[in-house]
Amino acid sequence: MTQPSAQCDLVRLRGYLHEDQACLAWGWLHSYRQSPWARLMHPTTYAKTHRVIIETLLAHARDEKAPTQLLVACDPQDEHTIYGFACGQKQLFRAILHYVWVKPPFRRQGIASLLVGEVLGNNPAETAPLVVSHASDQALRIVRENAELRDAIGGSSPTYPLRFNPMLAVNPDFEVAT
Repeated sequence: MTQPSAQCDLVRLRGYLHEDQACLAWGWLHSYRQSPWARLMHPTTYAKTHRVIIETLLAHARDEKAPTQLLVACDPQDEHTIYGFACGQKQLFRAILHYVWVKPPFRRQGIASLLVGEVLGNNPAETAPLVVSHASDQALRIVRENAELRDAIGGSSPTYPLRFNPMLAVNPDFEVAT
């Protein structure tokens, strides 16, 4: 599907293909390495353990029976030229955003917003509250600087603007304090 957006020039959104795995896993693993949580881990421990988490979530995204969804933003003319992706799932009373990543040259063009909107639903009232299994410095900065976004995701506390629990990556039924 090709999606024009007020925030984003023409971009094609498509489902996850098996041949995307290396690119998406690399982007996720290397970009999340700079997160506060991952910086506390030895690089070898992080690479070995977090690769398993990422590959498990990618496998769930390939399984049509699993609630995990992964969308890829790509060049409209070449589906193998990947701009970014979002991985998440809708539950009955909340939505879980596992990860969103856009390659640096394509950032600040609305691609991440477009991806998250499609994965989790464009109506925040349908999926509120939003909880996250991965939180980066960049995500925290974006949420802290954007009151409208904070309101949309239900993050009322400046200290804890995201409802974050890393254990959601391995068990989406874990609770998150509000």
